[in-house]
Amino acid sequence: MTIPSSLLIQEIMHYEGFAPKPVQSRIGMPCIDYGFPLWEEALDIVHGNTKLAKHIKNNLPKNLENTATSVQRLLQLPFAVTEETAKKLLIQSLLYHAEKLSQQYAGFRHLVNQCGTAVIYPYSSLAAYEKQLITLNEEAKKSKTKQGTQSKMPSFFSAQNSTEQPLHPAFLQSFYASSAAFAGANPFRQHNFFANHRKARRRKKVPIYPDLTPEEQALLRVDSVLFASHLLGIEIMLHMHDFFLALQEDNYLEASNQLLSHRASSYLGAIMAILARRIREASLDYRDIARQKADIPTMHLHRKKAKNYFLQYGQGKMTGAFYGA
Repeated sequence: MTIPSSLLIQEIMHYEGFAPKPVQSRIGMPCIDYGFPLWEEALDIVHGNTKLAKHIKNNLPKNLENTATSVQRLLQLPFAVTEETAKKLLIQSLLYHAEKLSQQYAGFRHLVNQCGTAVIYPYSSLAAYEKQLITLNEEAKKSKTKQGTQSKMPSFFSAQNSTEQPLHPAFLQSFYASSAAFAGANPFRQHNFFANHRKARRRKKVPIYPDLTPEEQALLRVDSVLFASHLLGIEIMLHMHDFFLALQEDNYLEASNQLLSHRASSYLGAIMAILARRIREASLDYRDIARQKADIPTMHLHRKKAKNYFLQYGQGKMTGAFYGA
């Protein structure tokens, strides 16, 4: 089992879109590529005296400087990344979040342990969903417009048998040495898995896709937590004690309520509701791919080392504490 999963990476890429030059995220954070933050958190992720690290360090707010001034300075950086570099930065960021959450919260470690040796099987709902995301991301690269990711939805997974579909890398790496080895010992083909499933679906009206296994459900929940950490930032996630306590107790209803009650959810649109539903039910909804993106709000940023950090982050359009009305 690999964290972050390939599905999570593809979904964030689809949701964020590629931005080679600095842009402003939905919560007012200056970022680059697939939502990589150009703020103090990035200095903990980009190690060494890299060009990007120097740019960030030199353009953060100075003593008594207005934060908005620094934001504008970061947004005007003469810096650009390629799509390959952007993906690497995204993976680095997610790995950093996973490490920090594991160190801080037993609830997150408990969730990761439930994944066991989970992989994305080639016939799984997770693989089918990821295939649609990859298709849409490729279309976005060709068109170079975000509208292309919302305008068309390719037909869903319609395999006659599993050998006609490209194998998922995580599955192949875990169980078989090569595609040829899989073709020679394919349990799904031998048992005519898809043909039997289609017959059962006609008789009983069962879903097109098999249900997720308990390990796949845990993997989807871990993905959802890391997606939330990508959107909110690790500093906010490390203050969500009740959320991780609910995960520790396998109380996924309470965990989803805690995620939704976060005041930032109103600025992130449907995606927070989607993540809350996945944590609660551990299931996919293929309509998630066509979710709409909300407008970017105006919002003050925080200083990581400032006093009363948690309250200062909520200033601006957001008033009061992060939890509750």
